[in-house]
Amino acid sequence: FAGGALLVFIGLLLADTRRVSRGLNELLTRRHTMDHLATQRAEALREAEHHSQAKSRFLATMSHEMRTPLHGMLGLLEVLNQRPREAREAEELALISKSGKHLLELINDVLDISKIENSNLQLESRDFDLELLIEDVLAMQMATAYRKGLHLRSFSGLGEQCWMVGDEARVKQVLINLVGNAIKFTGEGEISVSTRFQENTLQVVVRDTGIGVPASAQAHIFEAFTQADGSYTRRYGGTGLGLSISRKLARAMGGDISCESTLGAGSTFTLSLPWIPGTPQATAPDLTETVQQRAFERISKRVLLVDDNDVNLLVGESMLSHLGLTVSVARDGVEAVQSFLSARPDFILMDCQMPVMDGFAATREIRQAEQDRKLLRVPIIAVSASAFKEDRDKCFAAGMDAHLAKPFGEADLKRVMAVHVLSRQASA
Repeated sequence: FAGGALLVFIGLLLADTRRVSRGLNELLTRRHTMDHLATQRAEALREAEHHSQAKSRFLATMSHEMRTPLHGMLGLLEVLNQRPREAREAEELALISKSGKHLLELINDVLDISKIENSNLQLESRDFDLELLIEDVLAMQMATAYRKGLHLRSFSGLGEQCWMVGDEARVKQVLINLVGNAIKFTGEGEISVSTRFQENTLQVVVRDTGIGVPASAQAHIFEAFTQADGSYTRRYGGTGLGLSISRKLARAMGGDISCESTLGAGSTFTLSLPWIPGTPQATAPDLTETVQQRAFERISKRVLLVDDNDVNLLVGESMLSHLGLTVSVARDGVEAVQSFLSARPDFILMDCQMPVMDGFAATREIRQAEQDRKLLRVPIIAVSASAFKEDRDKCFAAGMDAHLAKPFGEADLKRVMAVHVLSRQASA
């Protein structure tokens, strides 16, 4: 009996040992598989980050490369429009200019879509006056509406609470898209913009009396490159990016956009945003044309224009000369520093990407020279085709005072320069 019991015990022990061994082997296999999967995930994450960075670099490069020739084209058109010419030639130049500006809008829309999809969209949070923002949007669209015989109306339900916290530029972009869309698809009647509160949500409602959207198409109008019907694109133009970008921006800000429409009777688009009450701020006075002109009359006439592109130099010289300024030219950062030291200008317009020495290094050297020699700070304005926020931040970090993205017009240049003229006079 003892021998039999011992044999049974040994058999059970061997069976349990084999079971434990199989379990241990299974655990080791699973651990190896998990390690392999973890390694694969880490590699996939690194590859995704690499592709994201490569895509961001590609977008930044393409933005710069496309904006540079656009700046030359639109700038030269503006210069040509300042010269006397026949009515037909002026009309043809206006059509070319309109096409160039449309291309610029398309580039900006594609970049916005890409930044949102790559989670590279950076939102700001600051106090702003919503009623004033809506007034600016309507003022910008007034001329287009007037040409079509449409009425633009605004109704405020905010009372005294018109200041809120959020990204002013993005809210304005969304409303420009919504109002612009309403004007585009409305042949007669009016467009109204109203504001109201609903619990802790702000609602901005844009109504029109336009062609409306079929019920079957309402679910797709917020998709990229989509409009209610293919024939609308041919008749009304556009790429179908405006509403898609607007909804993505609204959702990025914690809100949304909804649509209610009846075919042939108009549409209602409602922008909903979280309501965060803001603190009223002292707003800077608007620089009218008279104020800008007086500012230019009080400064000296010397401006240093730094750029390595011949077309950009021609455009910049023409604009500055038309403003009554004397222009000296440098084609790289080294020449810019030398020109600054030999004949100190009152303004410097600095390109960022140049051979020999770029605009960032040149600006740092100029600021160091001012500090060493105890010289008065000269305003340096970056004129760059790189329009991303990180590009602007890099300019400010190098010591530049403002960033003017290409393409820009003479009015933009004059406005930015006037701001720094007045700021310099106030500090003096």
